[in-house]
Amino acid sequence: MAQINKSYMGKGTIYVKEKGQSLTGAISLGNCSQLDLAFNENKLEQKDYQDAGGATINTVANVESVVATVTALSLHPDNVKLALRGVLAVNASGAVTDEPAVAYPDGYIAFDSLYDKSVPPVVTDQTGSTTYVEGRDYELKNAGILILSGSGATLTTPNTAIKLSYTKANSTTIEGLMEATKDYEVYFDGLNEAESGKAVSIVMHKVKFNYTQALAIISDDFGSLPMTFDILKDDSITSASKSKFLKISQID
Repeated sequence: MAQINKSYMGKGTIYVKEKGQSLTGAISLGNCSQLDLAFNENKLEQKDYQDAGGATINTVANVESVVATVTALSLHPDNVKLALRGVLAVNASGAVTDEPAVAYPDGYIAFDSLYDKSVPPVVTDQTGSTTYVEGRDYELKNAGILILSGSGATLTTPNTAIKLSYTKANSTTIEGLMEATKDYEVYFDGLNEAESGKAVSIVMHKVKFNYTQALAIISDDFGSLPMTFDILKDDSITSASKSKFLKISQID
């Protein structure tokens, strides 16, 4: 029977689940513009040493590694945590009173937590008896204050101890480079746009994510999060008819 042509143009969603974790399901990486699998082999060649001209008599090729490349367009904290092997914390709103800081003229001070801009912070001296004035002594920034040194400013002595009181906003914090590598399962729930949207499924049984190689913080374009992960052999799969690495399924 002649082979029927089957074109492919893939779209879909990637889901990730920590292997062996029974308390949570697989979580979506959101909108991703790329999912590529690269198969790297270690190939041994036996040369012909009997006749002039050489050539190869035999070869043995083994898979050295299988590496997947993902470009996530969603910089959701869960994705950033995965790419940085970080620890994620959810911070509830609330009052912060007398957070200590040290002021220098023209120096920036970051609050320990992101603040609610609808509630003006209060900046005082160490005793609390002097309240400094926004616009004269300091300028409010996105995540802290900038000490001013212009005409009329009174907070002009370097190394001045001050206190910051503000309202924390609901926020998420990622402490990067904190976790050891973990094993994950990865699922691609996709479709073949070139074949009327027929379903395509890929299951990668055991993977380890690598640190991201780039995280663009300032850019003229939408941010993206490139990630790679190694597809590893899963010895928990014991059936001789099942791959220990991955399974690809598609509708005929």
